Amino acid sequence: MILSVIRYLIPTLLLLMSSAACAESKEKPTFTPDTVESMSLEELLKVVVPGNYNGKGIYQSPQNPITEDTINFAVLMPLGYFPNYSASMFAAADLAVERINESGGINGKKVAIIRADITHSRQSSVEFSRLLVENYNASAIFGPGSTEAVREVMENVSIPFKIPLVTTSASSMSLQSIDPDTLFWQLSANNKQQAEAMVRLLKQQGRYKRIALVSGRGIYGQELSYSIRNMLPNSSFLEFSHSSLMTLNINSVQDDISRIKLFKPDAIIFSIHSNLIEPYLKTFESHWKEKLPTLIAGDVLVKPQPNKKIAFPRIAQCLNLIVTGDSLSSNFEKELKKKLDLKNLEIETASLYDSVILMALAIEKQSNSGRPLKQIMHEITSGNSPFDGLNLNSARKSNKGLNSFHYIGASGRVKFDANGANDFAKINIEKYLYNSKSKCQ
Repeated sequence: MILSVIRYLIPTLLLLMSSAACAESKEKPTFTPDTVESMSLEELLKVVVPGNYNGKGIYQSPQNPITEDTINFAVLMPLGYFPNYSASMFAAADLAVERINESGGINGKKVAIIRADITHSRQSSVEFSRLLVENYNASAIFGPGSTEAVREVMENVSIPFKIPLVTTSASSMSLQSIDPDTLFWQLSANNKQQAEAMVRLLKQQGRYKRIALVSGRGIYGQELSYSIRNMLPNSSFLEFSHSSLMTLNINSVQDDISRIKLFKPDAIIFSIHSNLIEPYLKTFESHWKEKLPTLIAGDVLVKPQPNKKIAFPRIAQCLNLIVTGDSLSSNFEKELKKKLDLKNLEIETASLYDSVILMALAIEKQSNSGRPLKQIMHEITSGNSPFDGLNLNSARKSNKGLNSFHYIGASGRVKFDANGANDFAKINIEKYLYNSKSKCQ
């Protein structure tokens, strides 16, 4: 009887030992410069859009490859669809990592960037985030861009694996309320901050009693409208919503315009999806001959390039635009162009640079003190001691031993509240046309 049990147990034990060995080998992937394809920033710019390039690649910098000893940060970008934008963002992350490593790394260990092409989709954002955490030991994730993709990555990767997640562009307020313990930070102005900027302008002009809201049905349009209503409880509102999943219906727009004329608003705020806003304004212009009220477009429209023909010239003269972020400082732009000579660099490059710097500082302090990362991130951005993120080496030396800083970097002042929102996120309301001097009201 005993022998038969032993005969049964031995193969079982061998099988378990073999499985454990396999599991251990999977948990410890070998990092060499050959395990991940290297692509220079110049090569990234040459990616065909979308052409034969099917995206979904993982790349590293040939100048700063991942190894067994590096601390790896994952940066997710839609390279296959927007190579110029993605390459400029990767360049900003590379520049930040160079500054970190030149000033001592994280407790002497170098930081490396793993670049992932997420092809502008929620599914690939989650797939790559999990892959980079499980197989490439990513210690933090930067990106993706949309609120929906960030939510998916947060719920499926960041929260279960306790991995820090930073976004430089997703603006939804709901992201901060998913889980109070989530290691999550937003660099850009959130939707409530954008609504506050709009309301300030309307109050300055005394044009806030009657407001028409032309909103999208997505998170951005709904949160913006909700916030504006809450901030102006005594105002009258007329609201329309349009889905980005449907082709803009001209008859529906004409109906909107007829009702808005009867409503006689002081102001009209447009927050419909970016693929609907220009055709909507074009139709609006052709059917609105009356004096224009105050017009504000949310973060769904960008300023036109010089000499570009505009489909709604009369409205364009009067349109105000939410602009998140600030112009790049000359020093930062000069340094970035040494890495990637693009004529126009994205404003978000400054935010990504600061995100990578701050994350490295916070992880080092956490490893030395054991204090919660979210608490540390709040402390190193809300103190009194000046910390110049663009001169990292001297800043780290002068602030050595301090737990709290007054951080000023490429994007300006950064201060995270307890929920991960940036209290100093840059937001302005500017004229849609650079040279507009029209009196529209």
